[in-house]
Amino acid sequence: WYLYVQNGTLRASMRPTPYGSGGVVLTGLTPVADGRFHHAVLVIDIPALQARLYLDGALDASAPLPGGWAMSNGDFEVEPLVI
Repeated sequence: WYLYVQNGTLRASMRPTPYGSGGVVLTGLTPVADGRFHHAVLVIDIPALQARLYLDGALDASAPLPGGWAMSNGDFEVEPLVI
C-alpha cells in the first residue's frame, strides 16, 4: 500500500499482494497541500471488505475491497499487519 499526495489531495493505493492485481485506489476530498501538518490513517478492514482513508480524524474516502482480499508479503502465506 502507498499513501501519497496527488493534485493536492491525499491518495491511498493498495493491492492484495505485492504482485497481485485488483488493486484499490482511494482519493480524498480534502485539500492537504496547504503547508500544515495532517494526520492520515489508512484502514484496510478485511473482514468487512472495506478500505477507509481518514484525514485529521475524519473519514475522507472509502471503497469496497474485492472478495478474497488478504494481506500478504509475497510468500503466499496470509499474514496479519502488525504495527
